[in-house]
Amino acid sequence: MRNFLLTGKINSGKSTLVYEMAKRATFSCGGIVSLPVFDNGTKTGMDAVDIMNGKTKILARLKGRIDGIDVGRYTISQDGLKHGENAIRKAIGNCDIVVIDEFGPLEMEGRGMAKVAEDAFRRGNAFVVLREGLKERFMEKYGQYNFKVIDFDSISADELAKILERKL
Repeated sequence: MRNFLLTGKINSGKSTLVYEMAKRATFSCGGIVSLPVFDNGTKTGMDAVDIMNGKTKILARLKGRIDGIDVGRYTISQDGLKHGENAIRKAIGNCDIVVIDEFGPLEMEGRGMAKVAEDAFRRGNAFVVLREGLKERFMEKYGQYNFKVIDFDSISADELAKILERKL
């Protein structure tokens, strides 16, 4: 087995694509996807969706709207992080692919969902979503876990599922 890394620009639709892929896949998917939340056309945060059961929790909101850990312009919810960790942990060993969306600045510091994500990396069935600007640092830190890099560039959910099916 190997791991996969989907990289692309911020707000390019990576998370939505991965969620659609997970729903259509012929292989089992678990883990967490961080779907954007909009208010009057403006992105105001992300919700963490457990792929296996569809349960959703607030993951992040613009600063000042929730309590938690401030990262960039957002505050990350501790409850949302715990929800994500639990979804990833549940998927490890039970699913063909463990989705970890998004591995962001908090995780790059070894916080957030980093520890459980690394457990998935070791198993060799992680599918990580990462913003383009973190790719080099991520590969320096985790490249030993044999990641196949997929650059997000108008790839469809069906094409992504086919790439993964061929590599499983």
